[in-house]
Amino acid sequence: SNLIKELNKKGNTNIIVVDDLTNGYKFKNLAECDIEDYFDYTELFDDSIRRVVWEQVSQIYHEGAISSTTEWDGKLIMKNNYTFSTNLLNHAIHYNIPFSYASSASVYGKGVEPNTPFKETDKLNPLNVYAYSKLLFDKRVESVLTSNNYKTTIIGNRYFNVYGTGEEHKGDQASPIHKFYKQATEKGYIEIFKGSENFVRDFICVDDVVKLKVKMLTENISGIFNLGTGETTSFKKVADIVSEKTGCDIEEIPFPNNLREHYQDYTCADLTKLKEKLPHSVPKHFKTVFKYFNPYPVE
Repeated sequence: SNLIKELNKKGNTNIIVVDDLTNGYKFKNLAECDIEDYFDYTELFDDSIRRVVWEQVSQIYHEGAISSTTEWDGKLIMKNNYTFSTNLLNHAIHYNIPFSYASSASVYGKGVEPNTPFKETDKLNPLNVYAYSKLLFDKRVESVLTSNNYKTTIIGNRYFNVYGTGEEHKGDQASPIHKFYKQATEKGYIEIFKGSENFVRDFICVDDVVKLKVKMLTENISGIFNLGTGETTSFKKVADIVSEKTGCDIEEIPFPNNLREHYQDYTCADLTKLKEKLPHSVPKHFKTVFKYFNPYPVE
């Protein structure tokens, strides 16, 4: 929905949304968007739609996935995150449609060296089946890019920790900024895992993400790129900021045993590749973009 709003700002309203509204409450994010049509994601490859739609499409932004890092139904994950994405990529190539899709920093796992920014060329080590699904599709895209068997623009963005408006439906997968503020306003206190001062993330505002995505697709830049800020903030620091602005206490809870082997202690984007292609478009760090997160408190 944030991406659609960014496109709307640029005068684009002839947008077809493809989504899964099984959770009907998600309509709220789309209600403020100016779109032309809507399809359920299970209908997208039907013959009746193919004849009407594909030859008229000028760009594809593929954001959809089961994004839960704690979902272990591998068959479900692979069907939605890999098979669907592959079908969409094949259609983009066949109809010569510029294609931008969301990958994830989760593909890096623990990283090559402790506390070292992740490079796109690093060895990848996914810690859960969600991350594996993203890794496998990245490899599929890389095989297309190296084969030169395509004529259109293909861009993958490895998202680091995105936060911003429209997270209400994401539940436990929402950003810590959203979750901490929600806890502060609903419970009167904030819960963090014990040791959260050692859990650090590269936080990027969704406003910056969508601006970069639109710009990259218009620049005809193909490849897979990190999308972060190149700086880190600990979960404890995020909680401290929300605590200061809301006056709520912070309570530590034990770290869940079932997450220990599947949890990234550190993420940070190496932005060398992004800077080479878009030298003046590197996003601002979390602490300076906090003000964009309306209606959350301003640092």
